[in-house]
Amino acid sequence: YHRKRYRPTCDCAVHPPIVSPPPPPKLIPKGHLGISLWVYVLCHKFVCFQPLYRVLRALRGHGLDLSSATLIDGLGKLLPLCRPLYQALIDRHLACDRWHGDDTRWPIFERSPDQTNAYWTLSVYGCSQVIGAHVLEFLHS
Repeated sequence: YHRKRYRPTCDCAVHPPIVSPPPPPKLIPKGHLGISLWVYVLCHKFVCFQPLYRVLRALRGHGLDLSSATLIDGLGKLLPLCRPLYQALIDRHLACDRWHGDDTRWPIFERSPDQTNAYWTLSVYGCSQVIGAHVLEFLHS
């Protein structure tokens, strides 16, 4: 952020030698990333469904070289801010009278000696008003 600084033209001792506005508030206290960057990351991650490595590559294209650990740590700190929204989505979802369910299997590429095929199953439930609430639950658990 570039804040304009002004020098008062008067000789009175009322004003400080340099006047500048306060810095913008931060979403994460003592963090070095601003709100606009976190909005960018959250939108690309959860609205556009881009993985973090793509978000980091796009930020590098804008001249901002961040590590993945910085974003992962920051997203962990932002998680408590999303809990009320998440709970409201679940409450709205449970109030619906019809749901759509989808069970998708994921192959696991590490096989153990006692298993011939290993698969995990992801169950996703949605309704017309709320889509993806349980996907968020899966991502944060």
